[in-house]
Amino acid sequence: MKKAILILLCLTIILISTSCNENYKMSMQENHNLIDNIADASSVDYSDFNNLPQNYLQVIKNEKPFLFMGEEVLIDNYKSPYLQKYLTQCDNVQYAVLDMDSDGEVEVLISGWTSDILVLHEENGSIYGVDFTFRGMYSVKTDGSYYWNANQGNTYGCSKLSFEKGICSVVELSRVELDDNGVANFFVNGVKVAKDEFDLVAESLSDAGDVVWHKLSIFPKKIEDKG
Repeated sequence: MKKAILILLCLTIILISTSCNENYKMSMQENHNLIDNIADASSVDYSDFNNLPQNYLQVIKNEKPFLFMGEEVLIDNYKSPYLQKYLTQCDNVQYAVLDMDSDGEVEVLISGWTSDILVLHEENGSIYGVDFTFRGMYSVKTDGSYYWNANQGNTYGCSKLSFEKGICSVVELSRVELDDNGVANFFVNGVKVAKDEFDLVAESLSDAGDVVWHKLSIFPKKIEDKG
């Protein structure tokens, strides 16, 4: 009887060990597959980005440089403005496609570290880039307008972008400034106005919906680069 119990116990231990080993192998294989998908950008199905114009996609794939501060820069060598860290190290990179300057042609926005935003603009076959820190551009709307704040929150407002000959200009739509006593001054298109007039403009600006952001799954481009 004791021998039978002992044999049964041994068989049970062998079965449990075999099952655990198989589960371990499956878990390890899943981890390797995950790492391979992150580390090898060539395995990404770029058809996921079918709403991206080809010239912008070439920039994102590091096949084509963009002009940044007068120099050609590959996106793999680009650093976000606030933390000065490579975008390729960030694992929460998103993009949006919209017409920022209402000229009928789309721009591409790329958001990475601390929600810094890189705006890519195509003009005469060249891609130009201009970036904004997380306070310099947020809550981007479908009409291309966006919100910002400065001076520790004592100045904030809503603006749009304008592009001409590769130069990006900021067009201010509304602004609030707090003076040293905390009293608010209101501006519309750079002109000081009463609060009632400002509120009407601010309400109309907020009517536009928020832009849709999409995950850029090719980042981080290498698992060892992850920040």
